[in-house]
Amino acid sequence: MINQLRKRFRSLADDFFFMIHDGRARQVAASQAAIDYATDELENSLADARAELAVERERLFGQKIRAARAELDAGRRQQSRLTHELSVFQTDYPAKIKAKLQTLNLVRHELSLVVEAIEQARGDVAEAKHDIDRWHRRANSRLPLYGKHGKEIPNHRFFSFSKADLRSAHQRRETAQASLDGARSERDAVKSRMRGCQIAIRVLNADRNLRRKLIAEGHSCASIRRDLDGARVEVERLEAWEQSILQSECQFCKNGPQARSILAIEAQISEQFARRKERMALFDTPEERARRRARYSDQTA
Repeated sequence: MINQLRKRFRSLADDFFFMIHDGRARQVAASQAAIDYATDELENSLADARAELAVERERLFGQKIRAARAELDAGRRQQSRLTHELSVFQTDYPAKIKAKLQTLNLVRHELSLVVEAIEQARGDVAEAKHDIDRWHRRANSRLPLYGKHGKEIPNHRFFSFSKADLRSAHQRRETAQASLDGARSERDAVKSRMRGCQIAIRVLNADRNLRRKLIAEGHSCASIRRDLDGARVEVERLEAWEQSILQSECQFCKNGPQARSILAIEAQISEQFARRKERMALFDTPEERARRRARYSDQTA
């Protein structure tokens, strides 16, 4: 029984130490595989090829793309300007300005009402604060008949001094403060709307003046529409030109000599990694592990 336990323990110990030994052997094998199938030079070549591709792409297409985009941006700006000028000729400015002025007057009237509400709320807050201060002065006063210092103040008493008066004053102040805060927020919103109306009126006046200037320069709705149609055609042509350059650039990056070189180097790197994987797969086969186990047993016998 004891001998069997000893054999069992020795077997477990051998398995344990072999596992440690084999783990170290696997690390050594992996390091050797990385050396035998190294990729450092290939990766440096890959970086050089990619840099060469970037330089060649810039040489062939960089200036063309920048020129195309500059012309396209200018064409789009012209199209946007003509679109605005056409809308200037199509807008009834007297009617629009009149409507905006009416809206502005209504907003100003609304603002005056809000300002009145703010002043009313301020007065209510001040009145409630005054009542609170007066209640505390009387509660701490020692004047005969008037003062309540050292005396018990009842919770409720009609037509007389009580704690209910203080609670009522606090409630009135809180209500008035809430009304004041709400009125102030509403005032800010109304002022924002009023500024929006004023800005809209200034824009309408500026556009009306622009129409007068265009008419003085000999432009009309029909002439601007013709110019706009021409600008749209030109923008479409420039967009097609830009896309043609970008497509040529894309094809060069995929099929050019530098691109083919990059693909070849990447294939070599992948092949090196595949060989490393194959070697480690062979290392991990049961047959190889059994051989290593046998050699380890011989060495430790």
